Amino acid sequence: MTKITIRGRELWVGYHHSDDYGVWDPSRASDSQAFVPIYWLNEKTLLEAPRDAVKKGYIKFDDFLNMFGLDPAQGLSRFRAAAESYLNWEKEEETRKYLEVLDGIDKNYYREARCYSCKNEIDSHDYPKCLKCGWIICSCGACGCRYRHKN
Repeated sequence: MTKITIRGRELWVGYHHSDDYGVWDPSRASDSQAFVPIYWLNEKTLLEAPRDAVKKGYIKFDDFLNMFGLDPAQGLSRFRAAAESYLNWEKEEETRKYLEVLDGIDKNYYREARCYSCKNEIDSHDYPKCLKCGWIICSCGACGCRYRHKN
């Protein structure tokens, strides 16, 4: 696999013997040392793959270039496109999860608050709860994940 830095992120991209591009994002490191999360471009999905299979399954960059008759710039361009696809997929996944949170607002629990960022009045019936910090998420996007207590 080849390291690609894109949008400030370091990703590893390779071409697999299964005729698909794979993207490994170190920030998604698995708790298991035996498995590695890989984004598959054709499938547009993230799957846990056995680490040994991942190491053995990727074609060396020079062989990839020869296989498709590419120069290094063209090969890197294809790898960058795969990395871009992964980052776009990741953003779509975050949006989908946020919308699922909106659908799952608990109507039996009620809490009122004021947004620390924009000072908007918010409540637990009209706004979703953040799954990470448990705070109500304001329409401005603020929740407890980014709150910094002022001394």
